[in-house]
Amino acid sequence: MESIKELIQSKPSIALQAMVDGLREQSKRKDFEIRMSTFGHSDNKYCYGCAATCAIQKIANKNLSRENIIVYGQRAKFLNFDPIELNSFELAIDDARIGYLNRLFNFCGTAAALNKLSYYGLFELSTNDWEEQLPKVELLIKELQTQNL
Repeated sequence: MESIKELIQSKPSIALQAMVDGLREQSKRKDFEIRMSTFGHSDNKYCYGCAATCAIQKIANKNLSRENIIVYGQRAKFLNFDPIELNSFELAIDDARIGYLNRLFNFCGTAAALNKLSYYGLFELSTNDWEEQLPKVELLIKELQTQNL
């Protein structure tokens, strides 16, 4: 079983970059649709997922399918992540996509560094405008990288 914290090196910048890259990559799939209201859902044609779903697929370097996206335990098993850690990370990214970084920084063990940020809460990725918001997230990622976070 792989550790999400280890894969992102306990850095919020790497987690957010995985979210950004994952959203861009997953949006190109013909069988996947971005919906910020779900961690994983499917119907006869599509898988649906949010920023967190896209981030975990990027980190695991695997694409979820209609067969394994819905049931939480199946998703964790397919991605080879501990279910409890996966749940914590998904909730952290779900908060981060709307500019709330506390949970992500706590997940990474860098909560004290949150007070040093000048760029905070200035974006909100929703189903209809996430692409337009990504440059704002990328500015935050750059700031985090300058602080080695």
